[in-house]
Amino acid sequence: YGSFVPTPEVQAKVNELLLPAQSEHDSIAILTHWVADNIRYAGISMGPGEGFTLHNAQMNFTDRCGVCKDKAGMLVAMLRAAGFKSYAAMTMAHERIDRIPADQFNHSVCVVQHRNGQYELLDPTWVPSVRELWSSAEQQQGYLMGLPNGADLMETPVSPAEKHYVRITGTSKIKKNGTLVGTFTVTADTTLAARRPYLVYDSLTVDSDFVAYAATKGVVLDSILDSLYADDTLGRNAYSFATHEHFLHLQIKALLSDNLFGRGHYYRIMKEEDPVYRVAVETLRKNSGKN
Repeated sequence: YGSFVPTPEVQAKVNELLLPAQSEHDSIAILTHWVADNIRYAGISMGPGEGFTLHNAQMNFTDRCGVCKDKAGMLVAMLRAAGFKSYAAMTMAHERIDRIPADQFNHSVCVVQHRNGQYELLDPTWVPSVRELWSSAEQQQGYLMGLPNGADLMETPVSPAEKHYVRITGTSKIKKNGTLVGTFTVTADTTLAARRPYLVYDSLTVDSDFVAYAATKGVVLDSILDSLYADDTLGRNAYSFATHEHFLHLQIKALLSDNLFGRGHYYRIMKEEDPVYRVAVETLRKNSGKN
C-alpha cells in the first residue's frame, strides 16, 4: 500500500542524518535512534482497523507521533531511503509465541538486511536515549519477520552478560553502638534497564524515591555523585549511608536467615537456640559492648 515509500522530505532528512556515517552499522544506528527519539509514542485511534494499519511515511514524518507500528514503519521507510532492504516484523513482548493459529502478537518492530545477507532486529519503540538497537529486555521472545517470500517463527537470542556491565563497590564499618556506616558506588553500562527510571522521571525524583525506600529499612542514604548518564558508555552513582543505632542487633536474625542461608534447598528459619545465630549475636555483643 505504499506505506514505506519515502517522500522527498524523508529522503532529504535521511541524507542529512547520514552525512557523518562511516559504516553500515553507523547508518542503521543513526536512523534507528532518530526514529526512537523523534517520533513520540502516542496512541491515536483513526477508525476501524487502526491497530493493524501501518500508516505511510509522509503521515508519520509529518505528525512525528504514533505507536509501535508507526515508529517501526517510519524506520522501515528511512532505511529504504538509505538503500537498505528493510521490512516490518511482529513480536510478543516478554513472551513466547506458540505455533497455533491465534492472535499472539502485541508489538510491531523492524528488520533490516545487512550487505552480507544477515537480518537484524530493530526496535525504535524501546530504545529512546539508549545505545541499544534492540532492547535487551526483549530476550527469548517469539517474532515473525514480514519478508517478501515469507519467514518462519523465530525466537530472539539471549543478550550476553558482557553487554550489561555492572559493578557495585563499597566500604563500610560497624561502630560500637551497632551503627553500620559507609559508601557504595554503582558503575554500570548505560543500557535500558539502568536508564529507564531517569527517562521517565528526573534524577532528583529517582534518587528521592531510592532514599525514601532505604529509610523504611532503617538506612539513611545520601547521594554524593550522580553521573550515571553523563556519557554513552559507563557512568557512576555513589551514595553514603548510615543505619540507625543498634541496626545490626535488630536485623541479625533476618540477615542470617534470608541472606546467608537463602530460600532454596538450604533455607531454614533461624531460631534463638540455633548455634549459628547465637555465635553471631555473641560476636556482635562483644565487639559493640551492647546487649
